[in-house]
Amino acid sequence: MNASESDRAPEFPGFPGRPPGSAAELLDDCRRIAPRWPAAPRAAADPVPPSRIRGTTVPSATARTLAGMPEYGG
Repeated sequence: MNASESDRAPEFPGFPGRPPGSAAELLDDCRRIAPRWPAAPRAAADPVPPSRIRGTTVPSATARTLAGMPEYGG
């Protein structure tokens, strides 16, 4: 590899100008497939008092995925 090749940003087929796995790519994917997945009607939820909220648990696989995104830490 010569110097000019190493100075270039990597190219990702189908995703010019951004790395695969970016938040922008995920958002584009969601926008593209959303019309194919109609949402079920939601039942109205009762408000939850703050005293019942104890914390949030995030699966480790999800945390690793987000940590790898440049927008969230990687």
